[in-house]
Formats: sequence, C-alpha cells, structure tokens
Amino acid sequence: MALTKETTALYAGSFDPPTYGHLNIIERAAKIFPKLIVAIGSSADKKPILTCEERMELLRGICSGLQNVSIESYNGLTANFAMHQGASVLVRGVRNSNDWSYELAGATMNQKLVEDLETIIIPANQSYCHISSSLVRELTSHGGDISSLVPPLVRQKITDKFT
Repeated sequence: MALTKETTALYAGSFDPPTYGHLNIIERAAKIFPKLIVAIGSSADKKPILTCEERMELLRGICSGLQNVSIESYNGLTANFAMHQGASVLVRGVRNSNDWSYELAGATMNQKLVEDLETIIIPANQSYCHISSSLVRELTSHGGDISSLVPPLVRQKITDKFT
C-alpha cells in the first residue's frame, strides 16, 4: 500500500463517549492520512449511553479543527463500510496487550473480507493508556471526576446523562 493524496483511512468505534484517547488517535491519524473518516458503528451487543446522533455531534465538535476528518455512522461490518467509503486503510488504537490481541484478530478477519484493506495500529500515548469509554461511564455514574479523561464538551454531555 502506498500513500497517495487520495488515500482514505477509516477509524471506527463506538465512541460512547469519545475520550482524550480517541481524540489522540484521531489527531495522529489525521497527520498521516489525507482523508480520515471517523465512523461510529452500531452493535447489537452494546447498550450505548449516548445516541448515535449525540456521539456524532460530540465528535464533530472535538474534531472541528481537523479539516481532513469527517464523521459518519454505519451498521454492519466495518470492512464493508470501509469498502463503500473508498477507504483502503483501517486505523486502530491500542492501549495494552489485550487490545493488541483483539485488534490483530480483527485485522486478519477484515483482510479476509476485503483483501486490499490494510490495518494500521497506532499505540496510545502513555498518558492515555488508562482511559476507556467504559471507565468514563463508570466514573460518571458514581459522580467521579472525568475532566482529565474527556474533552469539556463530552464531559458536559455525559455528566448531564447521569444527573
């Protein structure tokens, strides 16, 4: 795979809620790829706190300064959505060895589904390795301070959900 000025990458997740960790991966991927689609996937297994529309609004807000980033949503397989969007690269962020194992298996399966789809794994910056959306939801549900975990726009929205 060679990067060209037309290369589109896709960073998919549930982003429930978007965290500083997510934003760090988005900002770093946006420096590498000419076009980055941040895609909110729906999963029947997950019961989100925020609606898809709320997550899209939040991501648009926190990514507003990134001119080559767009926010989308989808149902179904990530590899199929990437293909329909013209993306040739999937961006994945990892925090630890558990994430690595999960993402490696996913990358292998996605390449079986769409042969020309590459996966680029970006390790989280050390300062974000402890952040997860589930941790943010748990802390918020018990009145904990999440200001170091999520941007202010997200903090306000998620705090409002639990009050």
